[in-house]
Amino acid sequence: MSNQIGKGIREYRKKLNMTQGELAEGICNRSYISQIEKGDVIPSPEILEELAQKLKADLNQLFIPSVRPAFTKIEIENNFRHLVASIDTQEWDLANKWFVKLEGAEMSQEQTCIYLWAKAILSENKNHFDIAESLFLKSIAIAHELDKYEWQVRLLTSLGFHYCKAKKADQALPHLLEALQLTNRYQINGLLHITLLHAVGTMHISMGEIHSAIEQLKQAEYLCKSLRAIYRMESIYQQLGVCQQILKNYQASHHYYEKALEIVKIHPSPSLEANIYHNLAVIYTEQKQYQLAHEYITRALSLQPHFEGSKMIEYKIELASILKGLQRYGEASELCQELLGQSMNEHAYAEAKLVYASILCEMGKGAEALSHLEEALHYFNEYKSQRYLLKGYALLAKINLKYGKIDSFFYLYDQYIS
Repeated sequence: MSNQIGKGIREYRKKLNMTQGELAEGICNRSYISQIEKGDVIPSPEILEELAQKLKADLNQLFIPSVRPAFTKIEIENNFRHLVASIDTQEWDLANKWFVKLEGAEMSQEQTCIYLWAKAILSENKNHFDIAESLFLKSIAIAHELDKYEWQVRLLTSLGFHYCKAKKADQALPHLLEALQLTNRYQINGLLHITLLHAVGTMHISMGEIHSAIEQLKQAEYLCKSLRAIYRMESIYQQLGVCQQILKNYQASHHYYEKALEIVKIHPSPSLEANIYHNLAVIYTEQKQYQLAHEYITRALSLQPHFEGSKMIEYKIELASILKGLQRYGEASELCQELLGQSMNEHAYAEAKLVYASILCEMGKGAEALSHLEEALHYFNEYKSQRYLLKGYALLAKINLKYGKIDSFFYLYDQYIS
């Protein structure tokens, strides 16, 4: 009996009056097409995509919903191996193809665990964070039942990373601590240990524990070097750059960003590259070198198709701040108004309000600046965002000194500072 892929390929081939040999030409041999259509083999994602293009069909159209794929155990195991490998190397298009191939296959409990983890990772990559969290938790529950310690570490690490990306570092803490305990108890080393140290370092950055973050990230760097690998090194160097930037060690920060960019040349990661350019723009903004800052933020924005909407908003907020530094107040004000009219998370909204208030202050609109600043201070005070609160306090003092808004100053001082 034909499997669902084979049946779909056969139907589309017949519609085009194409022989098996004609379909195979330039892709594979005729007998392989025959085996696919009979259900004896399942083509690799690369071959499947080429066949779909030649048949002028979308990949999903080749699947006939009424028929389940006839997988052998070996095929399932091979598919899972390729799926995990493509996720580890962050080849998302390839990972999605291997994932689609496994739909409808009969899986063992361990394979179900891996399948849920893969689905969580792919959901997270599409910014479906709530779905991803639920899937991670389900996969962890299965892994605990199976006593698969290496997979427990992998899953707990993935969930920890997930919470850090969602700005919920406090929720990452118990899962990453459990992963560390398992790693020490069962002497789990290699690439998995590097991934865990990277995740723990990321968590410490999110929690403002910069020296602890540096310690974990340097351990990850040491392990990579001892294995003669560059696994995740571009991200590890980028995070070390962030740590040094927060400590205002700008020369060291720039050094790590350059090392990360060197690796990105070998293993392209447009989203990471854009993030590094953004961070360099922030460094030059803080040093009041606004022209250089503008050059780097422009580079980050030029990679727009490769990062999600939240990053685009973050970069545009920085651009507004840079335009203010360049005294291009009209452009900066228009950009902030545009951003505030878009859908964004609370933190980004408050940050945009803070930047807009600083621009209005420079434009001579003290009362309007205070109105926007109050909204920003309310959020940063509620969520204990110390770094942004300090920026808000400094702006509040500046507005008071510049415009003599004594009543408003003392009202906000009582609300958010005293």
